[in-house]
Amino acid sequence: MADCTNLGKKIRAVRSQKKITQERLGELIDVGTTHISHIETGNTMPSMRTFVKIINALECSADELLKEE
Repeated sequence: MADCTNLGKKIRAVRSQKKITQERLGELIDVGTTHISHIETGNTMPSMRTFVKIINALECSADELLKEE
């Protein structure tokens, strides 16, 4: 099982690299900015549906976000 904190950090890193704000990502995947913040800080594990929406919106792979270094 992926660590919430590490997953959140990776989502934030990819989002920032692509110059997408939390607000914009929320709009793209139809969730609130607060929910994005909670995911990125590791306070919330995204549902599978939300996770798939995130990888599609960020145009990255699940491996990129889940792979442990």
